[in-house]
Amino acid sequence: MRATCRGRARTRQLGSPVLLALPVLLALPVLLALPVLLALPALLALPVLLALSALPALSALKALPALLALPAPSALLALSALSALKALPALKALPVLSALSVLPAEISKGPELGNEVPDDAVRSESPMMTGPRLDCYVLIDRAPQLVAAPTGRDWMDATSEHFANRCTPLLIANANGWELLNPAGFSATWNGWNGKEDITLRPHEPGTHLHQAGVFFGHGILSFHPGYLFRTDPDWMMSVRGSPNRIKDGIHPLDGLVETGWLPFSFTMNWKFTRPGTVHFEKDEPFCFVTMVPAVTIESVQPVIRPITEDPALHREYKSWNSERVRFNAAIGLGDPLTVEQKWQKNYLVGKSPTGQSVAGENHRVKRSLKAPTWSDAPPISKI
Repeated sequence: MRATCRGRARTRQLGSPVLLALPVLLALPVLLALPVLLALPALLALPVLLALSALPALSALKALPALLALPAPSALLALSALSALKALPALKALPVLSALSVLPAEISKGPELGNEVPDDAVRSESPMMTGPRLDCYVLIDRAPQLVAAPTGRDWMDATSEHFANRCTPLLIANANGWELLNPAGFSATWNGWNGKEDITLRPHEPGTHLHQAGVFFGHGILSFHPGYLFRTDPDWMMSVRGSPNRIKDGIHPLDGLVETGWLPFSFTMNWKFTRPGTVHFEKDEPFCFVTMVPAVTIESVQPVIRPITEDPALHREYKSWNSERVRFNAAIGLGDPLTVEQKWQKNYLVGKSPTGQSVAGENHRVKRSLKAPTWSDAPPISKI
């Protein structure tokens, strides 16, 4: 009996370690399989991961914060999904092996998801183009020079102390377009009658062919070929006229608005004699000024006439300016030294009213400098 009891006690002592190790033994298959289970997503994603080796660094950097916050298997799956989504357009059209071979190239040149460019938005303009379109197609050899209009005018420079150059609106208008320059100097004489033969053209240099100027309408109208076909976006059109604030005695430029958004042919720049006589167009003198205006926006404008008292704040600002103007002119007339030294009130120039309550916005300009025309990749017509 005593021996039996010792045997049972020994059995209990021997069985305790086995019982304690039993959970570990039962979990051993799972523990052995766990590395395989953890690696399974990566193994399944291996073909894409191989292509991932050429994934642009930008995409990887963008995804890095999110990937670092994920467990390793999930991060691998997310990274693989990112690559697959970027390459989806190419993968749909190719067998699996071929798709894997071109995946890096497709990712590197494909657009970002959600930023695809529609086919109809593809244009062939020069990359320097940042504003509305203005294409100037050369029609003839030796076309007139097309230049950005300058701000200066001889008569403005000739005013006392050049005071005309203090007028900002004049300067802005002068440079608000491009000028076509006369390639050869000539004189034009009108005898006052209405026939085309009643205008006579003579080059300043004998033997020079005046291919730019002509008489097509009679009635004392002299015409110029621009030498270009201009093309703008449909919402824009071209204003064709003489250079602003250039004064020419005896003949006056006629204005026109041309629908350059669709027109497949050019126009003429026309000048009307103001009386019988002779006028001269010098070489490189501007004979045409072109600028761009919105095509139909002005048609939706409704002018409204209001008494200025309807806007009390504006009325106060106007009265303040008018009072300052009267005081300033009176001081100039009396020869007040400080006022004479000031020369002129500069409210418009600095973009601020006398009270400081009215201030110009970001579109305020004190000068205008337009881009000079430049050749596209095509050579000049004389080189073709």
